Amino acid sequence: MDSLSIITTDIRIAFKKKQFLVGVFLDIASAYDHVLVPVLRQKMLQLSIPEKLVRFVCNAVSNPYIIIRSQNTELSPRSIWRGLPQGSVLSPLLYNIYTYDLELVVNSFCQVLQYADDVALYFSSYSIEEIITHKFGFGLLG
Repeated sequence: MDSLSIITTDIRIAFKKKQFLVGVFLDIASAYDHVLVPVLRQKMLQLSIPEKLVRFVCNAVSNPYIIIRSQNTELSPRSIWRGLPQGSVLSPLLYNIYTYDLELVVNSFCQVLQYADDVALYFSSYSIEEIITHKFGFGLLG
């Protein structure tokens, strides 16, 4: 809800100033599956999260396994070798930690809103050409 409120406010401000607002909305495919736990661990330490908590969280998401049951049959456990568990309460928060530095890269030229694996990049200006050619670097207008 916070992200929705922020972008709604920014759209209203741009309209009031008679500006254009251009946005790109991304849903990163298989985002949780591609998280590398050693990289997540390093980023958590960079954010000064206590090492005991980092170890606890990384142990909880490392080497999980699944058991497949069908009627009266149960297959042996299978190890999942990468990523964050789907449906876990912690996965969205851990993914945000994993991608926290995205904002450091793109904040210089646009606004960033992120909720788990959904990302919105947007920018407002009086000139649509400036937004498309310079800010987003698409160069669509020749």
